[in-house]
Parts: sequence; C-alpha cells; structure tokens
Amino acid sequence: MEWQLKERDRESGYELYVTSKEFNGDTYVVLISVYKTLKADRFWVAVSSGKKRKHIDIFEDKDYKSKGGMKALMYVKEAVFNFPEFYGNPFNKKQYTCIHWADSRRRDIYSRLEKYGFTFVFEGGQKNIKKKFVNVKIFLYICKIKINNYENKR
Repeated sequence: MEWQLKERDRESGYELYVTSKEFNGDTYVVLISVYKTLKADRFWVAVSSGKKRKHIDIFEDKDYKSKGGMKALMYVKEAVFNFPEFYGNPFNKKQYTCIHWADSRRRDIYSRLEKYGFTFVFEGGQKNIKKKFVNVKIFLYICKIKINNYENKR
C-alpha cells in the first residue's frame, strides 16, 4: 500500500495522507487526516469512489453507486488497519483511528468493525466509531516483563 502526504500544517499538527486503487473501473480513494496533540494522534478516515473526479471528490452520501464489490471493501479495510503501522509512533503517544459516516447504510457497514476492536463513542457531539492502537514495541516489552516475573515466581 502506497501512502502519499497530500497536505501538512506544522502549526496545528494536521497532516493529510491519501492512497487509491481501481476496481471494476471505479477508483477508490482513502483519505486519512491526522490530528496531532501532545497526548495522542487521531487518524480520521474518509473514503470515496467513482469513475470521474466529480464523484471521487464527494466524501459523503451521493447518488452515484460504485461497483467495486468485496475486493474494494477489503482494500479499504487493509488501508485503515495498515495506516498506523505506516505512520509509526516515535513518541509513544496514544493513537486512535476514528471513522464518521454519512448515512445509516454506512453506519451498519462500519458497525461490523466492532469485531476488530472498534467501539462506538460520542465525540464532538457526533457518534463515531474508533479504535485505540497499542504501540507494538511497548506491548511486547510489557509481555516480556510479565513472562519473566512469572518464571521468577516459579
């Protein structure tokens, strides 16, 4: 998966990354807006699709329905799950992936992400679904300490 930095504002800590792929003649675009604070990074996900730019540039409910099918949905899921690994976490801050939707049809699709650790939350007066990502290095270090403590007690 190839991510490109599309926009950056150093003062506010905002960055915009984009990746895209074509399925059955429709281009699927995944935009991830990164909002950095001192305590956490939030990755806001937006997905759009279409044959023409006027369809692709709309990141909300629209009349045009793309025909990418399951392959396209799996691509979007892979993009969402791989972005934190691509982005990294050099300062060991908390990282969250957040998704907002345009209509109830999309909400029902995103609700299936609960089995992957996403939860519904109210944030900023809106219902979203988000997941906290754990830094893998810290997680493995904690597991190693727990295993060593267990072995020392035996």
